[in-house]
Amino acid sequence: MSAESNVTPPTSADLLSTAKRLAAANDEDSPSTIQYVKTDRNTLKHIDGTQPTANDPVYLIQMTGNFVGHAAKVPPGSKAPRGNALTVTVDAKSGHMLGWSILAEPHDLATFGVVSALK
Repeated sequence: MSAESNVTPPTSADLLSTAKRLAAANDEDSPSTIQYVKTDRNTLKHIDGTQPTANDPVYLIQMTGNFVGHAAKVPPGSKAPRGNALTVTVDAKSGHMLGWSILAEPHDLATFGVVSALK
């Protein structure tokens, strides 16, 4: 049995839990909105700068609120990033978080797929 066969895709409750944990780690205990789209890595490469080797399915979760990127890697002496939107990309097969970012303004999620609300 391969390790991949033991992987369980995330449920909407799993996505919500991931979103809330990341929001709390970035100074927002109660995001105003939490929405997601199911899409793929190639569709997102122009917003996250990655060059995926496979076009795997992912969830893009977006939250709105007031975020401070305490967990962000910044040069010594630099301030943590701040913004009104926080996105997180989650692998649709495993539920693993692939990356996150803080934005000044939220993306129009409908450009990436069908939008669903988690909150």
